[in-house]
Amino acid sequence: MGAFDLVKELHDRPFVHKEREISDSLVQASGIIGRVNDREEIVLKHLTCLDDDQEHVAVLPIVGIGGLGKSTLAQIVFTDQRVVVHFERRMMVNVSDDFDLTTIIKYMIISMTGEYCDYLDIKQLQTRLKILLTGKRFLLILDDVRDHHPAKWNELKQLLMGGGRGSKIIITTRSREVASLMGTVSPFYLQGLSPDECLSLFKKCAFDKGQEESHPNLVEIGEEIVKKCRGVPLFVRSLGCSLYKTTNESDWLFVRESKIWNEERKENEIGAALKLSFSLLPSCLKPCLAFCSIIPKGDTFSSYFLIHSWMANDLILVPSNDDHKELEDMGMQYLKELVFRSFIYIGNFYLSSSLSLRMPDAIHDLVRQVAQSEHLRVSSMAENVSGNVRHLSLHLTPNMISQQPPESLKKMRNVRSMHLFPSDAKARQNRVVLLATKSVLEMCISRFQHLRLLVLFGSSFEKLPNAIGTLKHMRYLNINGNRRLKGIPASICRLQSLQSLDLGMCLRLKTLPDNMGNLVSIRSLVITTQQMLLPAENGIECLSSLRSLQIFSCFNLKNLFKGVDRLENLRELVIDGCPSLTSLPCSMKYLRVLEVLVVSNCAKLALDLTREEGKDGSTGNCGLLSLRTLAIQALPELKSFPPWLLQGSANTLRELAIVSCPELMALPDELQNLSSLQKLQLSDCPKLKSLPAGMQNLSSLKEFIILLCPELSSRCRPPFGGQDWPKIAHVPDFYLDGFKVNPSSNN
Repeated sequence: MGAFDLVKELHDRPFVHKEREISDSLVQASGIIGRVNDREEIVLKHLTCLDDDQEHVAVLPIVGIGGLGKSTLAQIVFTDQRVVVHFERRMMVNVSDDFDLTTIIKYMIISMTGEYCDYLDIKQLQTRLKILLTGKRFLLILDDVRDHHPAKWNELKQLLMGGGRGSKIIITTRSREVASLMGTVSPFYLQGLSPDECLSLFKKCAFDKGQEESHPNLVEIGEEIVKKCRGVPLFVRSLGCSLYKTTNESDWLFVRESKIWNEERKENEIGAALKLSFSLLPSCLKPCLAFCSIIPKGDTFSSYFLIHSWMANDLILVPSNDDHKELEDMGMQYLKELVFRSFIYIGNFYLSSSLSLRMPDAIHDLVRQVAQSEHLRVSSMAENVSGNVRHLSLHLTPNMISQQPPESLKKMRNVRSMHLFPSDAKARQNRVVLLATKSVLEMCISRFQHLRLLVLFGSSFEKLPNAIGTLKHMRYLNINGNRRLKGIPASICRLQSLQSLDLGMCLRLKTLPDNMGNLVSIRSLVITTQQMLLPAENGIECLSSLRSLQIFSCFNLKNLFKGVDRLENLRELVIDGCPSLTSLPCSMKYLRVLEVLVVSNCAKLALDLTREEGKDGSTGNCGLLSLRTLAIQALPELKSFPPWLLQGSANTLRELAIVSCPELMALPDELQNLSSLQKLQLSDCPKLKSLPAGMQNLSSLKEFIILLCPELSSRCRPPFGGQDWPKIAHVPDFYLDGFKVNPSSNN
């Protein structure tokens, strides 16, 4: 662990987020400090005013150095109620290094509608985007634009020309050149926070509300600490959160007096603040954060990928006094701690319980520095590779392929994690790169016999080498997004240590391998296949260790496998993009430990249950006794909500979302019994006319969203116009058609 210690610590640091939940409100509260005037200028001067500029779509650049909070300010503007009301369409997309139109358009559509569109090609995406934007006043935020790509930018602008008058684009960037070339109005230059604003932000992060009044000595020390942060919010937050719940004065003095401030050149004190924050991490988190160095700077990644990567490398430690805690839960606790300390940012939830994540550039630079001895990202075959590297990432380009792999790469024996994929969308379509990817993969399999993690995301070979079955230490295999893969060798079922297998979005995969039941250690499985029926003998139903099953884009799938209830440890089930699926097996209602259920984009599914031999077809013994999150989306055949989904979960269900179900006529009466429900979302269900009786009994309900449900919306308007308003007047955060309603409002 010493490789990650930048300064000597007084003692190992504890976790600090346990009593303070990570939430959007906390991030918003800390992000708004010192940015009220900035928000007001952008909203009032640039966005919500209708001007007569000749430019049909005005482009406003927000420019500033890393860590100033450009993305945070953009997010605050994006969610401002005046902006929500003013624009008919809103989109926010992270761009980073690769200005890839396909990816940008896909996430624009997702940001607007949440709809699934991974299977669409570029022309279909463009058509869909035009349909959504034509005649609509929109706001598009392109976050973190690194470079100017004139041809791609012009192509994107042409797609946006059909939007309504007053449409706006905001770009955030570090580059003044990018701002000059892409902007149509004068850039907004973001400045650092004032000393008072820095101290206010620091106190909000380091203390619970009002606690600082009891510790004036610590506040005085904090003033000296924030002066060293030079007005950069990221580093104020990071140090403040690192000292949260620490009232020992010696710990605060340790930060203020650390020698690391003197080791840095004076003009680079910001680097010292980050290094100190890293050093104050609990020792178990340092290698977890260092692992993120192999992820390309600016890329988004999922919490699913990160936590399962940590698991594969034994980086998650379950306390000896809590041996019943799941590895996945402990991994999420690690992640929340890193988020709380501002090392990682949270984006949006995916369809499953996974989160979209991004690491600030300054943090990425830091972790690459501290992890360089064991973690390496190679973008040139000319690079000399150290034999001590344990986590290796190869990003193949056409230029790179013409070079021979260095001898040092061939001689490596200690590699535990391997990421191998083409560097960008263009490289993925290059035949030379495709052939070389397969060649390099075969070399890696033959030489890296201790591999625990192999990521081939976005690769394009048609067949996985049979030798994959020799990697007996393999724990996580990710082939997600391979659009050419047709078959998986049977040898994969010999991987007895495999914990996670991701075959998602492998759209040409004809069949899953037989004998998948032999994968006795597998905890997570993501699949896409062309099969109509999943294997019935020694198949998925035999995976007794399975915790998460995600079924994506199985266009021909008509039925799930029988015996779902044999998955006694299944905690998450996601079914998305299966248009031929007509029913679910009766045994589903016996998944007694299932916590997350998502069913989405299944055109023929009405959530009916199919009788199975030997199974009770009634709904009286529903066993979804642990369900916490239920999401139903884009089910055009759903007319009535099936009672079996809610029976058994009255005391456990916390989040319920029903989205894009155009034929749904009514909500179930059982809704009033959900005593633990905290968040309810009803969107794009135009035939919903009223709320069921007893909604006022949902005392735990904290957030309720109604969107694109015209008749229901009219009944829920406060205080006298809506018949259903008394049922929900107690909800603290009620959003009606994108606008937050004040429960105490009388108008």
